[in-house]
Amino acid sequence: MTKNRIRIAAAAIVGLMAMPAFAATNFTLNTNTGGNVSSIKSSDWGNTRTYSNNGVSANANAYAGTGNNSTDVNKMNLESAYLSVWDGGLGVINRDGSTGDAGESLNSQPEHAMDNNQRNDVILFSFIDQVALNSLKLNYFSTDSDLYVLAWTGSSAPTLTGQSFQNIATSGSGWELVSLVSNAGTGEKKFNNGLDIVYSSYWLIGAGGFAAGTGVTSGDVKNNGSAAGFGDKCATTGSGKNTTCGLYDYVKLASVGGTVKPPSNGGGNVPEPGSLALAGIALLGMVGMRRRKNAA
Repeated sequence: MTKNRIRIAAAAIVGLMAMPAFAATNFTLNTNTGGNVSSIKSSDWGNTRTYSNNGVSANANAYAGTGNNSTDVNKMNLESAYLSVWDGGLGVINRDGSTGDAGESLNSQPEHAMDNNQRNDVILFSFIDQVALNSLKLNYFSTDSDLYVLAWTGSSAPTLTGQSFQNIATSGSGWELVSLVSNAGTGEKKFNNGLDIVYSSYWLIGAGGFAAGTGVTSGDVKNNGSAAGFGDKCATTGSGKNTTCGLYDYVKLASVGGTVKPPSNGGGNVPEPGSLALAGIALLGMVGMRRRKNAA
């Protein structure tokens, strides 16, 4: 190798080392700040709350299955609801407080949380960027604290109004189940951080479990490992016959976190420091070989 070629290679490596390495943009949206209206009017349904951190912004909206009178709550159509906020985090007040969902009101706890008792509540987070939602935290729960996380994989913005949870759970709906967070409690829970990370601009978080073809479930299991319906006992015999396993979930969402999707080509991705170090070692080796050759 000539001296000029060595100089060119060295200059290229130095140039790469001088380039700023791409750093993932991480964010945490704290959602337990703000206030509520004194009483909910018709114009308050579908209210939007906006949260931002580290240059990432998202709108949050509440929905609930209150759109028709089906006896199967998973077949009830979604309508906009009121997104409430408390010290414990975000809750959902649906429209059926006086028409089928007893106790559902701003001043009723735990019903003013996001729950799956009588009606299924859910919160939609809409981001400008594609993000991998990968953490959530509750500051409050009652009875049980199971949650499900769905990501929108469709080609255009999703429409929730008029859809049922059974529709959403159908293959080809555009919604993908990313995680079932069982017994979240009040600590931070991580998910969506394996090899197949899901990115989306639209994320749904709801109370309970979630099953393909069905929709929202209790998220609980019986002693024999089978799914427990709401109110089901843990077993038919023994001590389990006196214990309820299928519990309702009442939760308040205090924060969500994630990572912005990195660029897919040029303009940000550069070789890792380890790769640069290896290239530098190789260059030094070539220089040493030339010196030994010249000295021979």
